[in-house]
Amino acid sequence: MKNNPDTMIVDINKASMEQLQYLPEVGPVTAQDIVNGRPYESVEDLKKVRGIGEKTFQKIRPRVKLE
Repeated sequence: MKNNPDTMIVDINKASMEQLQYLPEVGPVTAQDIVNGRPYESVEDLKKVRGIGEKTFQKIRPRVKLE
């Protein structure tokens, strides 16, 4: 991806752990938990991931997608 890491939109079912860590409030542990929870059927499913509450979800929602 050639996007700016601070504005990159990532596919939560395909993004690497490194790409997931560009999301606000997502570090290596949360990125691994996102990967472990795949596949996702809805972006809302991220709320089930340990470390992603409503506040964090609202911060990352504009920067995630599913394809």
